[in-house]
Amino acid sequence: MEPPSASPRAGRGPWQELLLAVSLLAFWNPPTTAQVTVESVPPNAAEGKDALLRVLNLPGDTASLTWFKGETVLPTHKILLYVIDTKITNPGPAYSGRETIYPNGSLLFQNITLNDTGSYILQIINQKFETALIRGQLQVFQPVSQPLLTASNTTVTEDDSVLLTCSSSNTGISIQWLFNGQILMLTDRKKLSQDNSTLTIDPVRKEDAGKYECEVSNPVSFRKSDPVRLDVEESMSQPLLTASNTTVTEDDSVVLTCSSSNTGVSIQWLFNGQILMLTDRKKLSQDNSTLTIDPVRKEDAGKYECKVFNPVRFRKSDPVRLDVEDKRNSTGLRLGSIIGIALGVLLGLALVAALGCLLLHTRSGRVSLCCDLKELRSPASTPGHGAAIRCTYPDSLPSSTAAVPMYQELQHPEKNIYCQINHKAEVAS
Repeated sequence: MEPPSASPRAGRGPWQELLLAVSLLAFWNPPTTAQVTVESVPPNAAEGKDALLRVLNLPGDTASLTWFKGETVLPTHKILLYVIDTKITNPGPAYSGRETIYPNGSLLFQNITLNDTGSYILQIINQKFETALIRGQLQVFQPVSQPLLTASNTTVTEDDSVLLTCSSSNTGISIQWLFNGQILMLTDRKKLSQDNSTLTIDPVRKEDAGKYECEVSNPVSFRKSDPVRLDVEESMSQPLLTASNTTVTEDDSVVLTCSSSNTGVSIQWLFNGQILMLTDRKKLSQDNSTLTIDPVRKEDAGKYECKVFNPVRFRKSDPVRLDVEDKRNSTGLRLGSIIGIALGVLLGLALVAALGCLLLHTRSGRVSLCCDLKELRSPASTPGHGAAIRCTYPDSLPSSTAAVPMYQELQHPEKNIYCQINHKAEVAS
């Protein structure tokens, strides 16, 4: 529908002044055209767009139409006056230059603003100077801007919690949450704040991993946030450290194994609380789960630990202490023990040898003394009649002494040595 041809800026004539006076006098008259209605097209207008307050069922005997802004009919609130017969339009104090009135009473708003929101009154005066007041409502909304979605952490561990927040610069909006492109289903673990701007997931489960979005909307527009991807790691369990042997001997080998129920984790080894330095003797398997020390040295003794970790957390094993003993010989005895035994044997042998020499020296001295005494006691001998003295060392002892214990022989050494004297010159008388 084309707007009236008369300029809204044209001056008022006597007839227009009369219509204005009559309309003011009849302002409080009850309406006679209750079937007349006003509707907003669209029902909710977007800022910067056009909107129309459309009049339906306008009576055929209408003489003039006047739009007012607000809840009351006051000259200061007048937007436009339109005279049907003359097609003359007369603006009022509330006219902004963006409004246009049509012969059917409809009012067009161009480039509508938020300030245009509110109530409007259409005053209809018929040819009998009867007045009717028809009310209309205009709702203007600002198009929403893209919201910002943030997460307290985008990589979390099972049983942890995560907070996602949807921020918007707009007011009077609704917020909806999407998960992997579908409307998010709330559960006991997934809860929204009162204004729907915050989503809390507690505790997090593996199935919560995926793409999250929030969508803000008002009656005239909607916008989605950029997606935020949530990654959920397995809960970190404590690794188990085992050793093929916790007490080893130098030059032996030992294998330590770090076992974890988690996947996608890295493994690090510690020795006495410090990061283990690898050498030609200390080697790790391809996945770092096994440490082999071959050969073992004394300096390898100490406390070993393994640590498993991912980008968000880590866990250490309980320590395993490795004891390293001195190298042993084929008998299984320690070198120190062997040296001690050998020294003991040598000392024992030396003691026995010294005691034997002492006994031998004692016996030899007594035999010599016996022979000397007999020689002194015998008379001078003459050729052919002298006494013959003979000292002998028997090769074997008499049978009567064969069973004599050694300690008795030591107490009576004279039984083993004797002197035999032949008196060839004496004849029994």
